[in-house]
Amino acid sequence: MNMRRIAPLAIGTFAIGTDNFIVAGILGGMADDLGVSLAAAGLQVTVFSLVYALGSPLLSALTQQAERRAVLVGSMGLFALANVLTAIAPTFGVLLATRIVAAVAAGVFGPVATAAAAEQSEPEFRGRAISIVTGGLTVSIVLGVPIGVLISALSDWRGAFWFVAALALVAAVSTAAALPRLPGTPGPGIAERFRPMLRPAVGLTLLQSITVIGSTFIVFTYLATLVHGTGVGGDGEFATTLIMLVFGVAAVLGNILGGRSADRLGGTVTIRRTIVVLTLALAAVSLVAQTLDGMTAYVALAAVIAVWGVSGWAFTPAQFSRLAQIDPAHMHLTFALNNSAIYIGSALGASVGGGIVEWASPGGLGWVAAGGEVIGFLLVLLAVARPRLGVPAAPPAAPSAGEPGLQPAGER
Repeated sequence: MNMRRIAPLAIGTFAIGTDNFIVAGILGGMADDLGVSLAAAGLQVTVFSLVYALGSPLLSALTQQAERRAVLVGSMGLFALANVLTAIAPTFGVLLATRIVAAVAAGVFGPVATAAAAEQSEPEFRGRAISIVTGGLTVSIVLGVPIGVLISALSDWRGAFWFVAALALVAAVSTAAALPRLPGTPGPGIAERFRPMLRPAVGLTLLQSITVIGSTFIVFTYLATLVHGTGVGGDGEFATTLIMLVFGVAAVLGNILGGRSADRLGGTVTIRRTIVVLTLALAAVSLVAQTLDGMTAYVALAAVIAVWGVSGWAFTPAQFSRLAQIDPAHMHLTFALNNSAIYIGSALGASVGGGIVEWASPGGLGWVAAGGEVIGFLLVLLAVARPRLGVPAAPPAAPSAGEPGLQPAGER
């Protein structure tokens, strides 16, 4: 495995993850500086996530035959530029436009980087190479987001985006230096990329991802507001940095535990258990916010967020494992669709959270999110009961050209 070629790609996904998750820690400062409401400022999360979710599969299809080193360097360079423009945006309207550009660039870079990592590794190391690149997103929660929030506390919210722009520039330059030319290859067209979602089992699973992830983003988008509400640490920016660090460490642990549990117990069993714990944790966020204050509230919130981080991030690998069981012959397509579903969920969750903050109270975010998780749990039960309800399962699709045929595993 050639780490010299893979590391720049991981830096790129690290930059993208930091850019995506950092908004939750600096949203209040952005709203105050740009003269908009907290809910309006949160709209940028919705815009970024929707553009990424809908644009990534389309742009991947359009760029798949282009020389991929140029695509990687160009998209990461554009991502760096978009963050520079975000950092100097004079108005909220301009900022929204720059977030759209950043989402387009991120949507191009992610899938191409994953494929390039696989190609640059020996067959026995491909899984590890892919995990290093995708792991950049997870590591960004542990390192990138707390560092960015800390920079924001020492300067202002614009400093956080200068930090992301610097990361992206490093990724673009190092990718250009480390990777050889990578000719494009034919791949599935746009219609073929969306075809698996027409299978009832796949479509229902994607709906679960939208619901479960979307419910968490109802709270996550406005997490800094909840931390500020405790009154700890003055304006709460340093306190938010610590909370983000707690969440990030918990997320990494949850990602590991979720994958191991899916291997041992199966995706469905793991998903059921994680959603139950996640529901209780999100409800506890509101309980703490509405009944406690001061240091007691802060410590309790940190504990609850740690449980949320573990359970919430355990869901994702378990869901991918379940998709692999449902349609093993087309994992590359169903995984891409699930990534889009995750971003659609985050867009919807941020929008719902904005409405709650605008028309009710931040303290109610957790209750609504917990209700969304209950719906997600019911969707899991429906998916399991579907064969008994007489809904026919579509036959497994034939493997794509060049892919080994795999026999679908049973639900566990």
